[in-house]
Amino acid sequence: MPGLERRPFYPRDSDATKTKVLGFFIGALLGYSIASRIFLFPAYLGALLGGGFSLAVAGRESKLGDLARMVSAKALYAITVVAELEKEVYLVRKSTRVGVNIVKFATLMDGRFRVKERVGSLFKRVGGPSDEEEGGEERPRGPPRTRGPPRGPPRARGPPRARGPQSRHERRGEPWNEQE
Repeated sequence: MPGLERRPFYPRDSDATKTKVLGFFIGALLGYSIASRIFLFPAYLGALLGGGFSLAVAGRESKLGDLARMVSAKALYAITVVAELEKEVYLVRKSTRVGVNIVKFATLMDGRFRVKERVGSLFKRVGGPSDEEEGGEERPRGPPRTRGPPRGPPRARGPPRARGPQSRHERRGEPWNEQE
C-alpha cells in the first residue's frame, strides 16, 4: 500500500544465530528433497546449495529476506514449544514404551496363534494365482502343526501303582457301608 513503510523482521538477538542455522537446515532439507528427484545429481550437493541459498536470502534486506527469517523464527518457536512439552509430558518416552509393548504383544500372539502364517496364506489364496494356474505342481506339505511346543516320543511309563484304600473309613480299617 502506498504510504506504508516496510518494517523489517529481525528475530531477537538471542535467537538470531539459531534462526539462521534453522533457516540453513530448512533450505538444506528442501534442496535435498528436490535434488534427490533429479537423475544423476547428488542429493548432498542439492542440500548444500539449498542451505547456502536460504542463508543468502535470509541475510538480505528485502521482503524475501524478511520472509525467510520469519519462517525460520516460527519454525524455531514450534520446535521450542514441542521440546518444552516433551519435558513436561515425556511423550516420546511414553509412546516408545507403548510401541514396544504393542510389538511384544504382536509377537506373542503370532507365536501362539500363527497370525502371520494365517494372514499370509489368506492373502495368497485370495489375491494370488493358484498353483494350477501357474502351471506348477502343488507343493508337498508336511504334517499339520498342533498348538504348543513340539513334543517328542511319549514317555515310557513304569509298572502300574498299587492303589491303597480309597475312603477315610477304609484307611482306618472301618467298613463304611455297614449299619449298626
